[in-house]
Amino acid sequence: MEQTILALLKNKDPQQRKQGILQAGRSGNPVYIKPLTQLSYTESDLDLRILAEKAIQHLRKQSDQAVTTKETQRPVVMPKPRNQRYTGGGMVSLIAFTILVIGVIGLIIYLTRGSEILNVFQQQQLQSRYSNPAEFPLASTAPATLTGQVYRSRIDDLMYYYVQEPSGTPPPDGWPLLVAIHGWQGDAFSMIAPFSQRAYDEGVILVTPSYNHQVEVSYDDYYAVLSILLDDVRAYYPINQAATVLTGFSWGGRITQFYTATFPYQFAGAVVGGSREYLLPNYTNPTRYAIFIGAEDFFDNVDRPARTLDFVGQMRDQGSPVWYYEITPGVGHWMVSEQINKVFEMINSLENR
Repeated sequence: MEQTILALLKNKDPQQRKQGILQAGRSGNPVYIKPLTQLSYTESDLDLRILAEKAIQHLRKQSDQAVTTKETQRPVVMPKPRNQRYTGGGMVSLIAFTILVIGVIGLIIYLTRGSEILNVFQQQQLQSRYSNPAEFPLASTAPATLTGQVYRSRIDDLMYYYVQEPSGTPPPDGWPLLVAIHGWQGDAFSMIAPFSQRAYDEGVILVTPSYNHQVEVSYDDYYAVLSILLDDVRAYYPINQAATVLTGFSWGGRITQFYTATFPYQFAGAVVGGSREYLLPNYTNPTRYAIFIGAEDFFDNVDRPARTLDFVGQMRDQGSPVWYYEITPGVGHWMVSEQINKVFEMINSLENR
């Protein structure tokens, strides 16, 4: 495995990662399937995730063709005809053995490639689900039974957002709500991809705003449109305020932490990833925090692990320790899967407390 291609796949620059994906796919070497699969899970850029999936499929196809070519080159030995009839019991045994073999083959495929096949299927479902969203019906209220609808709405030139429903009737206290904010160079799909299927499966309303960073605005402007978004969603759905979580990564992580520190009763929990800085909330702030940072995250020449530890220490010293924090070894400036897991763990914990 060429270290040059591996280095490109792990590069912070999306263009370099794209080159790594292209070179891995052109190499024809199936050894790159595993790192490409890992990238497809963690990549924040939807186009790069799709490109990685295509490269994986191309490498698998070439690998399968190579195996087929070797098989066709083997000499074929025709068996001698046999004058033997199967008895009824023998036929049943043959059918049972065939079913067993098929089952074993299916199990092997599931264990070796099941997660990859499922990931491709879920990505296709995701693209289909968001390809033609309806306009969010702001002037009405949600029906008694939800059907997994996806909506889109625009507040102003600064932000538009997607709303993804679960299916079914709301829990007695209302629906849990998750709002996920992208990084500076991302958009709504940066957070739709990692959270969409899990939110749908676990009965959580998912809202993913997309901010326009073409112009400089104040934090108050970001806070204002986020508050309007929340008013829209709460006016349409019955929301369980006790099970509302705001999450984000990088710039989105900073907005997540700053917003919940400034407006302590808008969300019950906040899961922050890759933030550059933190705003210490008042010690009476009830927001439950989970903080994630890579041990190697020095993006923008900022020692983010040190700033995270400082924030955690300040929270502990003022008597409001963070609910969970993690400095992930060997990780740079990218969102780890454990952040996604912790989001839904927090929602479940808040919902059942």
